[in-house]
Amino acid sequence: MPFSRSENVGALLQAIGVGLGGGVGAIVFRWLIASVNRVAFAGGDRLLAPVLGSPFVVLLPIVGLVLVSNIVRRWAPEAQGHGVPE
Repeated sequence: MPFSRSENVGALLQAIGVGLGGGVGAIVFRWLIASVNRVAFAGGDRLLAPVLGSPFVVLLPIVGLVLVSNIVRRWAPEAQGHGVPE
């Protein structure tokens, strides 16, 4: 039997899939962070300054804080608190 299937092939394929998915997810996440930074701050003179004025550098993180706080309070109350374990 030169082509017998090992018991570990399914687990190996799942591990490869999870690894590839995690890698692609990390790349997309970093790209999204860079894109938001570029739009909000680097290109802000052209995009956000006419709408928000010059204090947009302070107001934008505050808006993000309020949004994330509401998301955590509504959908992940166990994540409230301080530190990495929380």
